[in-house]
Order: sequence, then C-alpha cells, then structure tokens
Amino acid sequence: MSPAEPRLAASVLVLRPGHAGAEVLLVRRAARSGFFPLAWVFPGGRVEDGDHAAPGGAAGAQAAAAVRETLEEADLWLGDPGDAAAARTALGDAAAWRSLAARLPAGRLHPWAWWVTPPEEPRRFDTRFFLCTVDAGQHARPDAIETTEAVWMRPADALSGTVSLAPPTWVLLDELARLLDVQGLADFGPRPTPPVRPRLRQGGEGVEILLPGHPENQDGPAFPGPSFRLVPDGPRWRFA
Repeated sequence: MSPAEPRLAASVLVLRPGHAGAEVLLVRRAARSGFFPLAWVFPGGRVEDGDHAAPGGAAGAQAAAAVRETLEEADLWLGDPGDAAAARTALGDAAAWRSLAARLPAGRLHPWAWWVTPPEEPRRFDTRFFLCTVDAGQHARPDAIETTEAVWMRPADALSGTVSLAPPTWVLLDELARLLDVQGLADFGPRPTPPVRPRLRQGGEGVEILLPGHPENQDGPAFPGPSFRLVPDGPRWRFA
C-alpha cells in the first residue's frame, strides 16, 4: 500500500518575555483528538480552503492557518491588532476569513521548521512551523473543544516535566531551550527550513524516530541537532 498523502498543516511557536526568561505558548489537545490526544503542542492545525487566499502559495496558506488556529485554539490573535474583532467574527464565516487572510501582514511570522509525518503513519501532515514574538502582557485561553489547557512556560521547564509531548514539539522545545541560553528574543528571526522527513523503526526501547542523516534515513539534508535518533522516554522523547 502506498503511503498516505500528507495534508498541509501549520503550527506556531509563540514566544513572550517572562520574569524568569522567555516563555512559549503550549496547548493541550483534547482527549478526543485524532492526532496525539492529550499531548502538549504548539497551537496549529490543518490548512483550510480560506487560508489559500493568503499570498505566498502553500507557505503563505500555512502561515495563515497558523494565525487562524492560534486564534481558534488559544484565543490569541497574531495579526494586526485592529483586525482582532473582525478575525474572531470571521472564524465562523469562510468568506470573511478568506478576505482577511488575503491581507494578513507579511513578516509577522518567521519560518522556523518544516516536518513531514513519516510514511509509516496512516495520517500524515506536511507541517510548517513558524515563530512569532508577542508582548509580555499577551494572554491565551483554551477553546475547551480542541484544546483543554493553554499555558506559557519556559522551554526548559516544559522539557523537565512529565507531560506528553509530540516528537516535533519535544525537538523544537529542546532547541529553543538551548538557543535561549545564548540569545535573546530580539535575535530570533526567519531561517532556512529544509523539510525534516523522519522514518520509524522498532527498536529495543520501542518505536524509534530516525531523522535525516541517520544511515537508515538519507531523505534530505542531515538534521542539525545533537543526534539523528529519537527514542521514547516515558511520555516524551530523548536523543540517543
């Protein structure tokens, strides 16, 4: 059987200043979610028809989806502040959102990462991750439908807990924690995002994730992390 075709999706790492250091927004998926239920993730979801009105082709549609999903899942608007009320109304009106997506401000979201679900998975997503910084006073709240909690925390604190994290979430939090040790929020900006196409295999510690650069995964440029292999570590992951 051929692998499922990945669907376009998007997610966004929203960072704000905090008393003890920069904080990132995480939301918890509802138990009924069909993809990583109960896991903590960055706000995001599938690209919808109206998102394609945004300029920039597939990447532009994914940026629009990231903005829309953050508003839907966390009640946080990342576009022009003057459009916040119209954006909330547009969530229930496909034509209104299409009009709004066509004029979303460019450059607010920085390209940050690009992951494609392994071909071994029955549900696959082609997900671009964006990064956006907001003011310290910004707040978020879950929608109680797709998400049940929304919290701001330092990436290092998120990694030290015991909650479930989806693999890309864990990897990007690990990277954020290391980057924030040496740079401030003002230094974060757009960067090249070659696609990361993991593969799965059964190992001695459970299902392992093989990143590009591993001898068994040469699909694309080598992953620029500390290792090319992820193994389960309770409800989360670790480089091995």
